[in-house]
Order: sequence, then structure tokens, then C-alpha cells
Amino acid sequence: MPAKRELPMRQIRQMLRLARDGVSAREIGRTLGVARSTIQDNLKRAAAAGLAWPLAGDLTDAFLNNVCSPMPASSVGTAGAPSQIGARSPANLSGLASI
Repeated sequence: MPAKRELPMRQIRQMLRLARDGVSAREIGRTLGVARSTIQDNLKRAAAAGLAWPLAGDLTDAFLNNVCSPMPASSVGTAGAPSQIGARSPANLSGLASI
């Protein structure tokens, strides 16, 4: 499954404003040029953080980015992931240069 698109702060603010005005996620997606699922995911993250339009004046773009950005793959758990034994890390590949 492709990674979710990270929205610029301008679009996050516009998304929250449109959602407050009762615009559907599908229509917000069309307006901003992003997938409906991206809008839905961002609205869920914003709601979980207690964000709603109008935003407080002291909220920074960095805070909004942290709240609405998809989690990086490195923070997702690896339970059940295939073993990394023999994986081709730079340390394991160092001897290949001399072949």
C-alpha cells in the first residue's frame, strides 16, 4: 500500500476550516487535490489531538505537522516481521567489494 501523502500546513489549515463548514472528506480532497483517505486520516489525527477550526493562535506549524503527519515507517513495530539475519546491510556487504 502506498504511503499516505503529507499535507503542507496551508492545506491542513484549509482542511480543518472546510471540515468545520460541513464539507465532506471527498469534496475536501477534490478541493485540495489529494485522496479522500488522506483527508480522512488527517481529520482523525486532528480530532484525536483535539484540534478544530478555528485554531488557537499559538499553534505552530511544527506542532500541526507532528499531529497530522503519518507515522514514519521506523516507528511502526516489527513484531512478526521476517528475520533480518543475513540482511544486506553495509556492514555485511563490505567483503563483497573485494570479490
